[in-house]
Amino acid sequence: MSSTFQIKESFHVTNRGLVAAGDILSGKIKVGDIANIEIGGHRYNLKITEVEIVDRINAQEHFVGLVFKSDSTINLEGVKLNSQVIEIN
Repeated sequence: MSSTFQIKESFHVTNRGLVAAGDILSGKIKVGDIANIEIGGHRYNLKITEVEIVDRINAQEHFVGLVFKSDSTINLEGVKLNSQVIEIN
C-alpha cells in the first residue's frame, strides 16, 4: 500500500542525513519504506532511515520529518528538496 507525503522544506543534519519536513497526506510511513523523490530533474528511490517529529515552537508548527542518507545512487550532502508531493512504498 502506498502513502503520499507533502514536502514543505528540507535541511541537512550532520551525521544523520537529509530531512524532508512536511505532512503525511495519506497512508502510513515507517523506517525502511522507499520514497520516490525528484532531485535536480531526476527521480530517485530513497530509503527512509528515520521518521521524526519536527517542532517549530515559536511558530507553533509541527511537521513530520523523513530522514534519508546518501547511498550509491546519490550524494545528498547539500541537497535542498523542492516542495513536492512524493509517493512512498
